[in-house]
Amino acid sequence: MNNDLELNPYQQKALDTRRDIIVAAGAGSGKTRVLVSRYISLFLADSDLKIDNVVAITFTEKAAAELRNRVDAAFRHHL
Repeated sequence: MNNDLELNPYQQKALDTRRDIIVAAGAGSGKTRVLVSRYISLFLADSDLKIDNVVAITFTEKAAAELRNRVDAAFRHHL
């Protein structure tokens, strides 16, 4: 799913892993990019998946809003 995003090997591993994961890294490291890519790839891989079956937890309201906005934009672009 990363055809328009360049991911480093660690980010790609987080994207490709098909189980529950925790993405923890410093500011500006691409956590949100990885979570958005992972979120979208889950829905592209499983057309029966419902939005209520996927959870992403952030530490701040600001981060949650950013994640929500980026996921919305990605859905509009990919789906």
